[in-house]
Amino acid sequence: MTKEMSDDKQLYFRIHSGYVSVVGDLQETDSSQDKTIDLAYILLENEVIKELRKGYKFLPLSKFRRHTKLLDAAQYCVIGFPEKNMKIEDGKLRTGSSAYFVQPSKDKVYDYLKFSKEACYIFDFKGKGSDINTGEIVKINTEVYGISGCGVWLCILNQEGENIYTDFRLIGIMTEFNKDKYHCLIGNRIELILSQLQTVGLIKYKEKNVG
Repeated sequence: MTKEMSDDKQLYFRIHSGYVSVVGDLQETDSSQDKTIDLAYILLENEVIKELRKGYKFLPLSKFRRHTKLLDAAQYCVIGFPEKNMKIEDGKLRTGSSAYFVQPSKDKVYDYLKFSKEACYIFDFKGKGSDINTGEIVKINTEVYGISGCGVWLCILNQEGENIYTDFRLIGIMTEFNKDKYHCLIGNRIELILSQLQTVGLIKYKEKNVG
């Protein structure tokens, strides 16, 4: 990422022609000023962005949301690429995504795990659930190692006449999975990074709570 970092810690993006190195400027929050929030992000170099644009679509700011009034329903989706879906075929790494529709945990879970509701989301992740492909009730596979860094999405149901369609907003980033007393998925709120980017003048984002 920077010249000071060794090659064995280099990160890569997978692109149409192979891989491109993650090259840019690493930015971090000053922990001496605020010990409650620890953020880091990379400002990618233009050449890296050009390569990514050839095969990726970037999420517009209109698809981000500051979301504080959590719904007591499974309208939240955590989607990522867990290690259990990875395999090597013909010498190439193949990945597969998994999506989990989850609902928020109770306040007692935040208290037990000592997480702040102002900074984090916690979602129940145990027992059984419905397979979204077959509709069958199945045991949830809790082997989700590898999905840290993936998105936490709010699914918004809209209806026009007899037609129902779904919209989405990015509300958080997955950070960890807990298998202690409570089985749950934990993520940071997306407004933390948006606020930081706005503070340093990288984006213009109207910070308002829209539910």
